[in-house]
Amino acid sequence: MSCFRRGYLVIKAAFLNHLTLPQAGFFPEPWPSFIPQLNVSQITLSSA
Repeated sequence: MSCFRRGYLVIKAAFLNHLTLPQAGFFPEPWPSFIPQLNVSQITLSSA
């Protein structure tokens, strides 16, 4: 879920429940910790 969507839902829930708006910052989720492996095979061009 995007940060914008989460914030929108929090504001909407506070409004519908007659609560004060929460004070928050913009904290996106961290990037994945894994690094995908890219397998590249060597291509050789031979002259014909």
